[in-house]
Amino acid sequence: MIMVYRITNYLIDIPPVSVFHHLTLGGHGYGHIFLIPFCRTDVLKYSFFPSAIKLWNQLPLQQTTAVSLEAFKRGLAGTP
Repeated sequence: MIMVYRITNYLIDIPPVSVFHHLTLGGHGYGHIFLIPFCRTDVLKYSFFPSAIKLWNQLPLQQTTAVSLEAFKRGLAGTP
C-alpha cells in the first residue's frame, strides 16, 4: 500500500496515469477508487498492480487521502 501511496502522490517516478485509472461513477470518495484491470491469466491477475488496487480500494477514504506518507503509515498500523 505504501508503494501505491507513493505512486498516486507523485513521490516516485512512476506516473499514476499509466497504471491507475479512476472509477468514474462520481460521488463522494470515488476519486480515490481505481478500476481493477481485466486479467485473462493468473500471472497478471495476481501481479502487483491488480492485487494492490484491490487492497487500495478497500481502504477508507481518510486513509487514502492522508496528507503525508508518515500519516498514511500510521493509519495502516492503526495508531492515531
